[in-house]
This record gives sequence, structure tokens and C-alpha cells, in this order.
Amino acid sequence: MRRRAPGGDVLKAGSLLAGADLRAAQYRFVRLDAAGNVVQASTNERIIGVLQNRPNVNEPCTIIFCGESLLESGGSFAVGAWLRSDATGRAVATTTATDIVGAIALEAANAAGELVRVLVITPSPYN
Repeated sequence: MRRRAPGGDVLKAGSLLAGADLRAAQYRFVRLDAAGNVVQASTNERIIGVLQNRPNVNEPCTIIFCGESLLESGGSFAVGAWLRSDATGRAVATTTATDIVGAIALEAANAAGELVRVLVITPSPYN
């Protein structure tokens, strides 16, 4: 059964374009590249939000930048965990003061690859 993403504040399609093929990056953390295009986030990068659609290169992106969303897990974590990006834009828990946090878990994840509800927040250091 496919889960429906809860609504958060959404940056509507057309505002930002994909700088790479993001068809496999739905519900992952994304960031802006040097040209101002959307690309998948990597380990502990400053994210702009969570991608909601599946755009190819130069197609419009829909991004939740604040509020409730689904997010793909990169490992297990508990409800309330502070989440940062792993190497592929998936959510992993952190307690490291210098890590950039982009969401808080509203549901637990038992393994990598699960879609869980999160609260997307303005990226900030863990502490």
C-alpha cells in the first residue's frame, strides 16, 4: 500500500529545477547546487527540504521545506530522533553537535528504505 505524504509548506513546481535525474530521490533530502538547481543531498549537507515528486533533469521540483512529510530512512531510529542526510539523501539519526539537522522523526524506522513521517525543519546544527 502506498503511503500519502502529509502536507507541509510546499515550494511549488516551477520555482526550482532539478540539476540531476531525481526520479529515484522522491522523499529524500535535497539541496541546491552552485547553479541554484535542486540535487540530492549527501552526508550532513545543508538541505533545503524533502523532495515530493520525481523530476528528471531540468524538470520542476516540488519540495516541502517546513512541515510534515514522508522521508526515506537510511537506517533505524526512534520517534523524536534528530535526522540528517546520509550519502544518498536518506534520513539518519544524529546526536553530534556539528551535524546539520533537517527533520525530526514522527515515526520510528526499523531499517533503511522505510518511508516514515517526519517534521521537516529549518536546517540547523544538532545542538
